[in-house]
Amino acid sequence: MESGGGGGSALPPLGGLSLRPAREGTDRLSLGAATGKFYALPDPEAQALNADGGREVLTHNEYPVNRERDNEGATFRLFWDHNAVRRRNPPGHESQEETAARNAAQYAVYDAAALWAWLKSRPNDIDAIKDPTNSFSITQEDWMALYERYDGYSSIPEWVSFLVAVEFPDFGPDTTWVKPENHWEAYVDGALRFKSSRHNATQSPTVGSYYAGPAGEERLVRKIVSGKEWKRYTGPKGQEHEIEWHDRGVEVWYRSPHLDPPLPNPPLGYQDDEGRMLRIEFLLLQEVWHFRGRAGMERTARKEKDNTVNGRMTEYYKGGHWLEHTERLVEIHYHDLGKVEYFKGSPDHERLWKSTHRDGRVKLFRGDKGSERLERTQFPDGRVEYNDDIET
Repeated sequence: MESGGGGGSALPPLGGLSLRPAREGTDRLSLGAATGKFYALPDPEAQALNADGGREVLTHNEYPVNRERDNEGATFRLFWDHNAVRRRNPPGHESQEETAARNAAQYAVYDAAALWAWLKSRPNDIDAIKDPTNSFSITQEDWMALYERYDGYSSIPEWVSFLVAVEFPDFGPDTTWVKPENHWEAYVDGALRFKSSRHNATQSPTVGSYYAGPAGEERLVRKIVSGKEWKRYTGPKGQEHEIEWHDRGVEVWYRSPHLDPPLPNPPLGYQDDEGRMLRIEFLLLQEVWHFRGRAGMERTARKEKDNTVNGRMTEYYKGGHWLEHTERLVEIHYHDLGKVEYFKGSPDHERLWKSTHRDGRVKLFRGDKGSERLERTQFPDGRVEYNDDIET
């Protein structure tokens, strides 16, 4: 069994612990961290980069020498190959050979403030968070180090938790890491805080189970299953049960349980006293589906969307079961357009029969789904116009 103290990266733990700024002195390589982070260019390296007219790609200025994290013109480096810099062992337990190999990995250097501005200008999409040359993805640690320096107060997008992680979670300077068998465990003041799911060279160091509570009463609060999936739990030790499941691009929420005591480890989707699913959030698609009905018989009540050319819209449904796709679409509200469409018909055969508009017009349609034609338009002053050629 290995044991000992160690610090960690500036990335806040993903185990439900608080986000906090990086500790002083952990931004560089004082802990052997070879992830990007702030990197003050030594004079020989800056001269080499500036040779033959070389310039920083975002500012088009010469690369400065010795600009630390809090200096104007601070520089930041991004490593190209995540596998080359991913930690196999936590801080304090890495061999000199491992540290040397990670520090020898190829990297690119950028103006830190300009790099953060570049990242903030990118689409709110995990697949768009790449380096300025669009060659490789940004890691969680890179994004968080820049966020903590140049922002630190605005909300952190959900997709950041799905960026590649190459460092072990950070629980502060008093963390003790032990390796009982083929996995690592982190303790703070004798209380278990993290247990990796297994120990191999390819998985993210953050994959595993996260705990809270004093020594002897540690309870499971979060489990990172992979770089694309994590779950949240509640309940006392030995009675923890899942209340949220998150996947990249989709988020499933369940109401917090009200059982006393809660049922231990109920199956996915039966997390409260009635076992009802409340909603699903498609984070990347910007859609939220809301449900009603008893457990196992949930139906879609409405779908809120913010991803269409028509702006924000809400679809309303009745009847059926969401897994069987037997609900009927009855209304669509176009919030930005001030228009409401009404539908009739059986599931998958709903046809548009009426629409109301912000200016008071009412349009009536006829025809089957997909081939509806405008029949007449009623105006606020009482006029009725019959014209199939009126634009809908």
